[in-house]
Amino acid sequence: MKITFLGTSHGVPEKNRRCSCTMIQVGSNIYFVDMGINALEELKNYDLDSKDVKAVFITHNHCDHTGGLYPFLAGLNCWWHRFSNTAIYLPAPKDELINAMGQMKMATGGTDPNFKNEFIEIEAGQIYDDGLLKVTAFRTKHCEVSYAFLFEAEGKRAFLSGDMSYKGPKDDFPVEILEKENDLLVLESAHFDAPDLLEVFDGKENNIKRIRFTHYTNQRIPLIEEFIKAYKGNDVSLVTDGVSINL
Repeated sequence: MKITFLGTSHGVPEKNRRCSCTMIQVGSNIYFVDMGINALEELKNYDLDSKDVKAVFITHNHCDHTGGLYPFLAGLNCWWHRFSNTAIYLPAPKDELINAMGQMKMATGGTDPNFKNEFIEIEAGQIYDDGLLKVTAFRTKHCEVSYAFLFEAEGKRAFLSGDMSYKGPKDDFPVEILEKENDLLVLESAHFDAPDLLEVFDGKENNIKRIRFTHYTNQRIPLIEEFIKAYKGNDVSLVTDGVSINL
């Protein structure tokens, strides 16, 4: 399982950091978590084929996580190939976002507001299993409907937090994932102070192989560095756009 961070900024872009988008590769299959950028452009930059994109998982419907979804779908349905088998997993209410994208399609020269993709509304629990990758969704408290995801493939586990509660991770982090060994935790740090995670992870460091911080503001970098100094585990860092990890 290979994870590439295509967009690591917070609600707005920073210099050399764009809004949220993460690409996961398992074998030849490609998956995306959030789409705050035009991911089709990135596929071309990495010499990858859009036909290999099996699914897109959206943590929540805020624009910095969904702003690139319409261009992605428009490209799949109109240009790269007329039939798209990419499944799109959306939080409720999914129809509002789908209808809005259909209106955008019609307003920009389209003749049909519909898309050929399958849209699935996310609920907590296992939501996906294609034989290579299994995905489990955990409800979070960032907004009215938001999720974190656990990805399991090739004997590895990677957890992506999405955006969490402004009240901090103690109120929101799904601690049940720490009952097993995790190869990677990808954590946001735009909505709370990173040192607040120390209490959540205390005594569970042996089940956390790596931590990568993303979706952070420049102003919060000192707080992430404070967490790194105090954390009892190993292999913690911030990621920027273009960084990849092979698990």
